[in-house]
Amino acid sequence: MAEMLASLEPVKHAPTDRPYVFGTFVTSVDGRATLGGKSGGLGDPADRAIFRGLRGTADAIMVGTGTLRAERYGRAGRSKELREARAERGLVEEPTIMIVSRSLELPVGIPLLEDEESRVRLYTSSDAATPAIGAQLEVTRLGAEGGLDAALRTARHEHGIRAIDCEGGPTLFGALVAIDAIDELFLTVAPIWAGNREVGLSTDRPLVPSRELELVAGYQSESRLYLRYARRTP
Repeated sequence: MAEMLASLEPVKHAPTDRPYVFGTFVTSVDGRATLGGKSGGLGDPADRAIFRGLRGTADAIMVGTGTLRAERYGRAGRSKELREARAERGLVEEPTIMIVSRSLELPVGIPLLEDEESRVRLYTSSDAATPAIGAQLEVTRLGAEGGLDAALRTARHEHGIRAIDCEGGPTLFGALVAIDAIDELFLTVAPIWAGNREVGLSTDRPLVPSRELELVAGYQSESRLYLRYARRTP
């Protein structure tokens, strides 16, 4: 699925006021983002190849605390292939993990936060003390009124983050949709009816005004679809 990523250059297209943001999801045909509570049950090798490839194109990976906990995230830069792919694009070999949290209830026991080599940026409006973790943690306090939009502005202007790969989950993705901050979406549609016990693609947050997307690329393998959408330019 290298064709899906061939023309992706998010760093070059970063807006002046925030990073370029793209999301990557796998969904069932009934719009659910999990199977058995995890996204991995919906994926396949091609989907995972796209997922890994996207990690090689952005300065940072943004993940919600719920997804960190459910998927038990580890370091993103351990793969030699990923580090080489990032170096070819002129990026640092390991992407920063970017977390936005109002409550500071971090899943401290996961491998990502226990690994001393992990680089994590935490953006929060809380003034509570951060939990003790082994990872290299940099905390940015946004103030009581600071939200996701403030985190994106700060990441762009103060931390040099030009492009973000959002890996979910639905609450975080819904929040990005609500502030109209999604530039592209990589979506795999699995031939599975997951049922209403599973989590949807995003939380029920309205996007005002609505946003029309353009299909940039689409591929089919057996009964699966691999789609790349971008915001349509007026």
